[in-house]
Amino acid sequence: MEGNFDRLMELLENFKEHMEDKMASPLEEAGEIVRKNIVKGIRDQKWLMPPLAAKTGLRKAKLGHSPLILIAKGDYFASFTTERIRWDEVHVGTNHPQGRALEFGYAPRGLPARPHMTPALEESMPEVMEVIEEGYRKVFGV
Repeated sequence: MEGNFDRLMELLENFKEHMEDKMASPLEEAGEIVRKNIVKGIRDQKWLMPPLAAKTGLRKAKLGHSPLILIAKGDYFASFTTERIRWDEVHVGTNHPQGRALEFGYAPRGLPARPHMTPALEESMPEVMEVIEEGYRKVFGV
């Protein structure tokens, strides 16, 4: 093989920096789209979920909490965040202790799954793809 590999490595490094510069914001924006759709879906009771157990409904009423599924005082949907880990990695989620059990269910306590993150992600994909594609257009100047 022949060629100037130092020049190739320089070009690749420049491209990496260019990519990092142009794609960090679109990825954060995409994460924020997903986060907003999760919160909106919970607030609007958008997805068909198993109803609350009668006992849970009574307890919520006694405490003055919302009768809506996944909402008591609003702390759960307010716990969703978007966090950039690296230029090419954005996490969307919650650190709420019940988040996983609410999304996937929890058999030991008889809690049925009430998916709200996965449907929001799926619903967000067209808009997320537009944002990512626009970022790539900027990267490649098209």
